[in-house]
Amino acid sequence: VGSSIAMLQGVGDDAYVEHNAAAITLNASLIAGSTGAPASYDSGIRFKNVNVPAGATITSAYVTFTAAGNDAGAPCDTIFYGELSVTPAAYTTYANFVGRVLTVANVGWVVPAFVAGTAYNSPSLITIINEIIALPAWAAGNDLAIQWQDNASANDRQAYDWDNLSGYPILHITYTTDNIVGIQTPTCNDSVFVANKYNESQLTHIFIYDAAPGVYSVNLLNALLPFPFLPAVPAANDIVYFGISTSL
Repeated sequence: VGSSIAMLQGVGDDAYVEHNAAAITLNASLIAGSTGAPASYDSGIRFKNVNVPAGATITSAYVTFTAAGNDAGAPCDTIFYGELSVTPAAYTTYANFVGRVLTVANVGWVVPAFVAGTAYNSPSLITIINEIIALPAWAAGNDLAIQWQDNASANDRQAYDWDNLSGYPILHITYTTDNIVGIQTPTCNDSVFVANKYNESQLTHIFIYDAAPGVYSVNLLNALLPFPFLPAVPAANDIVYFGISTSL
């Protein structure tokens, strides 16, 4: 079982857009919803260094927001999407914000009344997170972006952003790696594995870890020979793993 708590780290990691004005704001509280037609607001949040390995099973995922003010107005109907990218860019312009490719998965949230300074958790975002970490180039430590959008709402909610320096959104994820066969999540720069001379078990797994894209190969044990033990141009932190399944 593992967990990841990811935060923002600077200006450009969050923003909100006002669609009727085709405008973006980078240094004010996040807004989702509407203050009445034609105003409509969406917010984007880029979480840094999400330490969830590829292939992990997500057991919980949600974002904690902190209310930037009191708002007990009409129900605020919002919806979450993820950005379908393992390298989401910083938010800069309105076009940069609305031009991003989003996940098919989405999660609605009818936001309760906000009390200033109070923390509120989003609904489960597991389906969104699963779609992003299933991308071929996903690796632990990538950034991950979420959009919190208006969903034809009659009201809006405002939450603290990075510029508040506290109370900004936090992404919480827990996961298991039981389904990842033969791969050890790196825990230090130099790992040493020892077997004594009486070890008679059969080798069952060979994996290559290519550090540049941060991806593992398939199990090469039964691959056609010859196959390389390292990428064509070996680099620092490239690794070859040899494993024996304890279930055999």
